[in-house]
Amino acid sequence: MGLAGSVFDLAGCAFANYSIATAHPVGPIMAMMDGQMLLITIIMAIASGHVPHWMQIFGLLFGMAGIAVLSLFKYLGCAFKVNK
Repeated sequence: MGLAGSVFDLAGCAFANYSIATAHPVGPIMAMMDGQMLLITIIMAIASGHVPHWMQIFGLLFGMAGIAVLSLFKYLGCAFKVNK
C-alpha cells in the first residue's frame, strides 16, 4: 500500500512540475493537489470518529467549492455563456 501511494504521489508531483514548467494551465493541477488535503481530512474524521467543529465544516465546504471553481472554470464559463 505504501509503495503504491508513493508511486502515485511521485507521478502527481511530476505532472504538477511539468504543468508549471511548460506554462500549461496550472489552476486545475493546483486545485487537485489542494484537494488531497480535503480528502485526507474527511477520511481521518471518519476513521477517528470525530465530528468536526462547525467552523471546520464551513472551511471544508469553502475549500471544496474553491477546488470546483478552479478545476471546472472553463466548463462553467461555457455553461453560463461568459463572453470575453
